[in-house]
Amino acid sequence: MFKENAVRDWARGVFSSRPYRSFTAGEAAREAGVSRNTAKKYLDKMAGEDLGLYSWLYQMNNGLVATIYSFTNVRED
Repeated sequence: MFKENAVRDWARGVFSSRPYRSFTAGEAAREAGVSRNTAKKYLDKMAGEDLGLYSWLYQMNNGLVATIYSFTNVRED
């Protein structure tokens, strides 16, 4: 539970300071102090909980595919 809370707290901090910023699981892992696979597991879990976090695939020029995480900012007018 400690690792999940570390990832969730880091993601909340990123959203509150820079809501339009995208990041990878590796960046979240480095900042939260957990492994990359652990960060990816909890970020995917957060994306499935409909909390405003979603993931999408990005293919780089060298053929590698990265999973990018972003926040949705829904405005109700």
